[in-house]
Amino acid sequence: MSKKLYLIRYAVLKIFVSVLLLFLVISRLRDGGISDVFRSLDYSLIPFVMICIILNSVFRAYRLRGIVSAKDNEKLDVGFLTKLYLASAFYNIQKLFTKSPENVLDQIGNKLKSEAAAKLAISVEKLFDHIILFTILGIGIGYKVHSWVLLVFAWVIAGAYLLVWFSKSTASLQKIFSYFAHYKNKKGVFVQTVFLSVLIQLVNVVIQFVLFTSLGYTIPIFFAFASISLITLVVGHIPSLNGLGVQALLNVALYSLIGIPMEVSFVAALLYHVTGFLISLLSVIIFKGKRSK
Repeated sequence: MSKKLYLIRYAVLKIFVSVLLLFLVISRLRDGGISDVFRSLDYSLIPFVMICIILNSVFRAYRLRGIVSAKDNEKLDVGFLTKLYLASAFYNIQKLFTKSPENVLDQIGNKLKSEAAAKLAISVEKLFDHIILFTILGIGIGYKVHSWVLLVFAWVIAGAYLLVWFSKSTASLQKIFSYFAHYKNKKGVFVQTVFLSVLIQLVNVVIQFVLFTSLGYTIPIFFAFASISLITLVVGHIPSLNGLGVQALLNVALYSLIGIPMEVSFVAALLYHVTGFLISLLSVIIFKGKRSK
């Protein structure tokens, strides 16, 4: 199969999955439920959510710069990386319908003059994310059932999962782990990368916590740790339009366990995607405007 045909089929699959899951979720909501939820929305909290999304892009930019500098001593510009992360949601959609090379991987590859180096850096970034997510998931579940053995169990599952997943990833498992040898003489960079990885996921928890608060519901903090980590892990591995539909389904399924109405969970997911995409779109417009001057 040609690469072009593969990309077309993959794009169609993403659209199909998102549309199907959205249809399944919406079909189970009560009539007028969504409009009722929006009427109760505290719009004053939405700017805080937007600030958190922007901050996460900055944190991710600093983290990736550290990951790249650990091996190649290449100091990527934080402003450049922040722009890429802010615009990534728009570029991910744009790439489904055009041949635009404007995405995080391609742009970093151009900067490093090596697609392989960019793929390896992104794979290491994903590895840090997965380790932190599984840890937070284990802490959340362990606290909820008062059994910290589950944290150890989560790490065992995480180890097996990561070995299988990253061995099939864009960079081989051997290359990814050999990457960590470069941290031997750069312990400060390693600590910074771990700290930023934790911070990024905690900000994600805060974003969802605030979204539900704006809708009049409070998520127990350790349930938030477990649910949001699980949702993030699943969304990252199911083809969809930036997680649209997948997150809505998981929100409805998980938060119904603590008595949150399906309509509220759906609107929380919708607000997250709309807010993130608007920030991404505005970023593209602003940056392209500055570039054209």
